[in-house]
Amino acid sequence: MTKLESILNDIYIWLMLGVFPIFVLPGGYTNITNTKYIFFATATILFALAKAAFMLMHRPVRIKFTFTAWAVLAFLLAAVVSAVCSDYPLSIMMGTGRDEGLPTLFLFCLNC
Repeated sequence: MTKLESILNDIYIWLMLGVFPIFVLPGGYTNITNTKYIFFATATILFALAKAAFMLMHRPVRIKFTFTAWAVLAFLLAAVVSAVCSDYPLSIMMGTGRDEGLPTLFLFCLNC
């Protein structure tokens, strides 16, 4: 890991620890769930894109799957199967209410 990658990781972690808990948009707390999701999704997607760019620039494109990576993939697959087999697959997949559906789980898994 290069120094710049380490700094990027630190920035992402500090954003999640320091900014995410207190982040609100001008509408205040009336729409806090969507506000938090927008922050989380934007920060995570930007972080993942930056990680992918570093991987392409500094290393051969070879992803090493550890036991943890396989466990994360198995978790995501189990969530997809569970959502598909549910009586309410669309609601489960999109996570209506609190935005805890498959897109959010995918973002969590993307960080691993």
